Order: sequence, then structure tokens, then C-alpha cells
Amino acid sequence: MRIPYAPLLACVLFAGCARVSNEQIEAAQDGVRVCIERESAALAPTNLDLDTAAMATLGRCGAELEAERRSFIDRYPGYRNYIEPKLRELSAVRLDQARTSIALARAARR
Repeated sequence: MRIPYAPLLACVLFAGCARVSNEQIEAAQDGVRVCIERESAALAPTNLDLDTAAMATLGRCGAELEAERRSFIDRYPGYRNYIEPKLRELSAVRLDQARTSIALARAARR
């Protein structure tokens, strides 16, 4: 029996190219965390309400958030309907993190 090596090799190569290591995902997550903490401390003294300040914080961390999002997408290539709910959940977590960080920074200033 003859095994077709070309399709098998192509499958292995393409699967390996899109792989993102756990260290890369953790580095992206750390970058977002540091950015949110830094930017929320900068926005805490403003007169913006909490939700507006949180959205501004996320806007300032757009590059880091996109890097984190891309690392998750690259980690699980293929079936997009699986990753989209996870990305929405991640966005909600990051918004909550920004709100909490701003609220703590404001409380520390009082």
C-alpha cells in the first residue's frame, strides 16, 4: 500500500506554522495587563465616568489588545465559530479589569 506523502507533509507543515506557544500567549497577556494598569492610572484623575474611562483605557491599549487577540486566533486556527465567543469573553474580562483598575486608582487618590 502506497501512502501519499505530499498531502500529509503539507498538513503537518501548515499545522506547525500557525502554532503559537503558551509563552507567546502569556507575553501578550502580560503586555495587556501592564498597559491597562499604566493607562488606567493615567486616566484615573480625570473627570470621566468609570465606563468612559475604562473604554478610553482600552482604546489606548489597542495595539496590545490586538496582539493578544491575534495570539489566540493563531493558537486555534480554523473553526472561527469556536473562537469568537472566547474572544468576546476575553473582551468583557479586559473591560472589567480596566474598570477595577481605575476604581482602585481613584480610591487610592482620596
